[in-house]
Amino acid sequence: MQILDGYRWGFAGLLYRGELGYRPRLDGDNDGIACEPYRGR
Repeated sequence: MQILDGYRWGFAGLLYRGELGYRPRLDGDNDGIACEPYRGR
């Protein structure tokens, strides 16, 4: 269960397409990286 330990303890970081926890709705610019910091436009 080492993989899930980070999620269980509140891991906040990048999620890549294909990884556990990745969801398209979390990837605002559809680049395959979710939960990335907002940089404005």
